[in-house]
Amino acid sequence: MFQKFISVMLGGLGSQGILLISYFFIIHYYDSEQFGEFSIFLSGSLILSSFFFFKYDLKSHSLSTIVAVKRVLSRSLLLSMLLLVGMFLIIFILTLFCTSLTDYAFLAYLILLMGFLMSVQNVLIAVHLRENKLLSLGVLRIIISLLVVSFQLLLFRGFELGLIYGYIAANLCFLFVFIKIMPIEIRLIKSLKYVLGNLTSLKFPIVATFINSLSLQLMPFLIGIFKSVSVVGLFSIGQKITSAPVTLLCTPLSQVFITESSKLIRRNESIKNIFFKVCALSCFFFSVPLIVLSFYIKDISELLFPENWQGATIYMPYLFYVAAIQAMVNPIASYPIVVNKEYLMLHFDLTRLFIVFSFTTLSLIYSPDYWVLVFTIASIISYSIYILYYGYDLLKREVNA
Repeated sequence: MFQKFISVMLGGLGSQGILLISYFFIIHYYDSEQFGEFSIFLSGSLILSSFFFFKYDLKSHSLSTIVAVKRVLSRSLLLSMLLLVGMFLIIFILTLFCTSLTDYAFLAYLILLMGFLMSVQNVLIAVHLRENKLLSLGVLRIIISLLVVSFQLLLFRGFELGLIYGYIAANLCFLFVFIKIMPIEIRLIKSLKYVLGNLTSLKFPIVATFINSLSLQLMPFLIGIFKSVSVVGLFSIGQKITSAPVTLLCTPLSQVFITESSKLIRRNESIKNIFFKVCALSCFFFSVPLIVLSFYIKDISELLFPENWQGATIYMPYLFYVAAIQAMVNPIASYPIVVNKEYLMLHFDLTRLFIVFSFTTLSLIYSPDYWVLVFTIASIISYSIYILYYGYDLLKREVNA
């Protein structure tokens, strides 16, 4: 397991290192309002990406062969493209009947397109994991990061929506890579019957992923409503920098966990050892260092950030505490998928959505000076419930086995 973790992490180190360095260039080329607009756009796209590919990428680990995986995902790609075109047509028709929506139509097209392209990226990662091509996955992640940074900082720099255009252009490249890897089966009726016929088994992953996206991506919208787009930018740059270590270290561990535990499940073996081993590893090697770093990050960031971005340093110590608890949870987040209990994801995501956003919204309304502190405490409570909930379910499963 450790060797596979290192293989995936090296790719993550390259990709996240590139993105982390790019943020320090972005804060010199773009202002906080532009980054706030980009963050809201990105959050909207991530929420919509829950519906593309009908979450068959989550089921790729349970399919018996890679041929079956590619067949299912290629069919899903065809239907996802049709879904995207259908959404475009709906927006176009709405603008014909309501001309006041015309100004927002272009952004709506971009958000839908980006949501679709993000799903393509997720599926590419799922295929590489299923084929156990960990080195190729690392290279893929580095290429994605290089393209995003190159387009945002070089090709589209100076454009008002340069960050958005750059992100879309980079991900469009991967649509062509996807089609080359998995040529589309032009069998519309057969694809429709297959995907919709198996949709019942994916109702929990689709809804749970949507609720999960809402709970993770609603903050920019809330801040934009109660504060300003500029504050969204300051909060979001802090969130991206503090979450970079989590993505770097925990995403590879999560990918190894789902791969190895799925193998154990297919062999009817226990996953208790790997579950608690991953929890202990993420706690002592990831969460504890992040908590220690939170005491020094404000002073470090004040030295690195230009004057018009200094507001972001206020949020970063709090966000490191959130990152520390996320570092414990992210590696085991795929547990419900592994044990075919996707409804657990839905239960937890609804709980987190309620706790985090009800308390944060109330704080933004009645105690606006303490909203970041309330958001941090609510996040820690909700993620703690997550760990206890999954741990309890695993032990109960082992007893009943």
